[in-house]
Amino acid sequence: MIKLPAIVLLALGSLTATAQVSHSSAAISRAVSEQADRMGKLMLAKDFVGFVKYMNADVLKMIGGKEKVITTMRSGTTDMKKKGFSFNSVTFGKPSAIIDTAGTLQCILPEQLRIHSPQGDMINHTSLFALSKDNGKTWTFTEVNPELQSQLRQIVPVMSSKLKVPPGRKEQVK
Repeated sequence: MIKLPAIVLLALGSLTATAQVSHSSAAISRAVSEQADRMGKLMLAKDFVGFVKYMNADVLKMIGGKEKVITTMRSGTTDMKKKGFSFNSVTFGKPSAIIDTAGTLQCILPEQLRIHSPQGDMINHTSLFALSKDNGKTWTFTEVNPELQSQLRQIVPVMSSKLKVPPGRKEQVK
């Protein structure tokens, strides 16, 4: 099993992207997906200065701020590389139904992160909590699983209890 520093995983799964969005459900779902794709490209490019600009502000504050996250992500990926690990790709599935609650739009977005390791490649299937506080123009994404959902609600109290977070899983690939 791959053990990555928790702050690296949290930071990699936490971001915000900006785009103009119409009010239709299809357009909002498309914007969520497009913004997540931009986040994934930043992560793979190791553009951590750009990446932190897309993190959820509450999560970023909780883990120590921009500079700490940038430093930790840089050192974490350097350590990973020394041990033969690397992120190969990240893709996102179709967003769940958009929930309008507490003046926000929210959904769950499936994420598949392909990681190379000395033992072979693996795909880490996780979920992102997507949140917009401006009617779909700006989205923040934070990695979440059923075990972390209550902790995330303490950091982001507007997270709807209607959101169903599937359990993550790891898949070894050849």
